[in-house]
Amino acid sequence: MKAIHCIMGAVMLYALTACQKETLKTWSGTNDIYFENSLVEDAAKRTSDSMNILFIFSPKGTTDSILKIPVKTMGAPVGYDRTFTVSTAQSNAVAGKHYDALPGSFVMRANRVVDTVLIRLLRTPDMMTDTVSLVLQLQANDYFTTNMARVAIGSNTWLNATSLRIHMTDVLSKPAFWFSAVFGNFSRKKFLLICELTDYDPYKLANEVPIADTYYLGKVTQRYLDEQAKAGNIILDDDGSVMIMGDIITGG
Repeated sequence: MKAIHCIMGAVMLYALTACQKETLKTWSGTNDIYFENSLVEDAAKRTSDSMNILFIFSPKGTTDSILKIPVKTMGAPVGYDRTFTVSTAQSNAVAGKHYDALPGSFVMRANRVVDTVLIRLLRTPDMMTDTVSLVLQLQANDYFTTNMARVAIGSNTWLNATSLRIHMTDVLSKPAFWFSAVFGNFSRKKFLLICELTDYDPYKLANEVPIADTYYLGKVTQRYLDEQAKAGNIILDDDGSVMIMGDIITGG
C-alpha cells in the first residue's frame, strides 16, 4: 500500500507540475492584426469585408459620420504602445473631400489587444448620384503581421480580415413598397418631405412601411401642401411639377 501511495503521489505531483507549466506558457504565434468587424462569432454573419454608409437615412442636416472601427491583434497584450498603419489603396474616395485624411499611424495602446480607429466620413453632393468607396488596408510592420488577408469562412469562400471596404452613398431609389395610389409619383424631395413632416423613419419608409401607415403619411403631407398653396407657397417636385399625393388621398 505504501508503494502505491508513493506512485499516486508521484503521479499527482507530476500532474500538478504539468498544470503549472501549462499556465506559464506564453503566446508563440504571430501578432496578426485585423479588423474585428470582419470576423464575428456568428459564422452566418461572416459574409462580407465591407460596410455601407447610407447618408439618405441619416437625420436631417447630417454632414458627416464618425466611424469607430475596432482593430484587434491575435497576440498577447504587451506593456507598451504599438503603432500600426492603415493605407487607403484602391479607393475612389478623396482625402479631404470624402473623408478626413488619415494620420501617419494609429496606436494599439499598452496592455490591449483591441483598439479603435476613428475615421470621419464627409457627406458630399456627388454621393447623391454615385457610390464612393474607401478601402482601408492594414499594413505589416515591426509589431504586427497581416497573415489574415485570406480567412476561410465557408466552402470556397474567403474573407480578407486585413482590409475593410466602406461604401458611402446618398442615393435614394424608388422603394419597392412605394404605393403610388397613396403617394403619387416618387421623388427624393417628396420622400424626404414625408419623413420630415411626420417624423417617420426614412429607413422604414424605404423598406417596410405598413400599409396602414401609408394613408396617414399621405394625408399629413397633402394637408401641408394644400396649406402652403393657400399661403401662396406652391411646393414643386424635383421635376418642376406641383407636388401632389396620389389619387386615394386627393380624390382624383
